[in-house]
Amino acid sequence: MPALAIRDDISSAALRRQARREDDGRVSARLIALANALDGMDRASAARLAGMARGLADDHAEQDRAAAAAKNWLLAQIEKQRTAAADLADTAENPFAGNRLAA
Repeated sequence: MPALAIRDDISSAALRRQARREDDGRVSARLIALANALDGMDRASAARLAGMARGLADDHAEQDRAAAAAKNWLLAQIEKQRTAAADLADTAENPFAGNRLAA
């Protein structure tokens, strides 16, 4: 699996500060692992020093991708329902819209 890019708009020091403030230990470990990786460590070492297995560090990225896919699917379903409701409303207003009546 190819390596995923890590955002660099937040410094490793800022990530470590946030990790100290974080109540959830799993989130704190992920933040420390990301800070270690930003400091130039390979992901396996960064995760191990943060007390995580490497798979857990990569699981977070996988969860983000899965959440984005689920969100896109839900938005598509909502759009389908809106389109169907709009078509139904058009038909209700003018039931003979697409049909020509024979004279």
